[in-house]
Amino acid sequence: MSVLAEKVRGWELPDLENNWRLIAALPIVFFGFFWIWNRFQLRVCEQIPFDCPEFWPISIFELGEPNDIGYPKPVHLAAAVAAVLIFIFSIRILRRLNYYLLPVLTLGTALILATNLTHGVENGLRRPINGVPGDRRDYYSQAQLIDSPTDFFREFNAIQRDLLTHSHTHPPTATLLFYYLGALIGETALIAVFITMIAAAISGIYLIRLFRREFDQKFSHYMVFLFLLTAAVQIYFAASIDALILAFSLGAVVHFTDFESKSSLGWAIVLTIVVSSLTFAVLFLPVVFAGYELWTRRSLKRTIVTVVAVALIYVAVFLLSGFDYLESFLLTSLLENISENSSGWRLLWDTVNYSFTRIENVGEIIFFFGPYLTYLLILGILRTRGRPDLMKLALVAMGAVGLMWLTGAYRTGETVRGAFYVHPYLLLPVAYYVSKKKFSSFYAYTLPSLIFLQVMVMQLVGNFRW
Repeated sequence: MSVLAEKVRGWELPDLENNWRLIAALPIVFFGFFWIWNRFQLRVCEQIPFDCPEFWPISIFELGEPNDIGYPKPVHLAAAVAAVLIFIFSIRILRRLNYYLLPVLTLGTALILATNLTHGVENGLRRPINGVPGDRRDYYSQAQLIDSPTDFFREFNAIQRDLLTHSHTHPPTATLLFYYLGALIGETALIAVFITMIAAAISGIYLIRLFRREFDQKFSHYMVFLFLLTAAVQIYFAASIDALILAFSLGAVVHFTDFESKSSLGWAIVLTIVVSSLTFAVLFLPVVFAGYELWTRRSLKRTIVTVVAVALIYVAVFLLSGFDYLESFLLTSLLENISENSSGWRLLWDTVNYSFTRIENVGEIIFFFGPYLTYLLILGILRTRGRPDLMKLALVAMGAVGLMWLTGAYRTGETVRGAFYVHPYLLLPVAYYVSKKKFSSFYAYTLPSLIFLQVMVMQLVGNFRW
């Protein structure tokens, strides 16, 4: 294996910086590959019907047809111009300010809201929260049907199967969050703004804590700005609860992997409980905890303490309220992996659909990550010697989500948002590569511009609401 790795490393991929031929060729090859695979999987789908989205690898997408969503109108184009102007201002002022934290988070958040407003307030902010008329499947729509939040929580196991799509595949707290946000804020567009601001702030602060373990302050803040610029964050941070799940799960990992702090394990347990109350995909966390602790400490002590502590909390919740977390999780797993005639591991009875959606799971995340960051990710993995701790964390996180996909999780794809929590770790290899380079105008201006160009094209050609 080591011989093979050395041979791969020996085949040097060219650097991206100021390599204009490569810069021009990458998107052609990158998006050309996805277009070819899209045609191939649609042809297969004609012969063997399965869950094949028209715009593979994007699971949920529709073109911005004027008769459908009233787009584009002058106000939408004005928002696009405003977004571009904010971006130009951002890359210039942030370099002058040495990527000071507050402007990074403020301008990154402003860009998220501005690019989503290219769809207008209704489609850009409201519909991601309250759904599409006639197709209500979101948390907010379910929350509006709640008479008593206490009864909803206590009786969740009994009513779970009959709830709307997102509510019956998530713990009750996910729906209750929108119940209370609706009661406190009311206007769904403002709920989207609130989620964006909180998620951007928390994830940004925790990312800085992670990057600062290996890199200086200026570079760490710069990498947070790149994170906030990525297509997945720009498109989905104003959408729903998944942005908060990303932020809190990142916090749990940052605290868990801080072996020097005495209070870190306690905070990791608290944030793991928060994540578990919002999604059953919390299983990602103990896999990451175990993999990282084994690789770096040859121990599982902290992982075991965390898992036991979280389990005891849910035992107490069951005794006090009657809500059975394990039963709810098992029902969700059943609902996600059954058909009219079969159940169990989908590979055994739904082989074609299972196989193509596993590819879709990977493809959608890579597509949103974009040609340039994906290329830098590959360079970072190939050229970083010695496997430093943050690289180990990145590889463990990618392996953990891969294991979840193998079990059949995310059976309909939709991972760029459903598995949002893996997104920050993809930037760790990128950081290792870029940190070795002189911080030139290419990284200050050109690379962010290339990333933002993809964001604007994606936002302007269609709608990604869930």
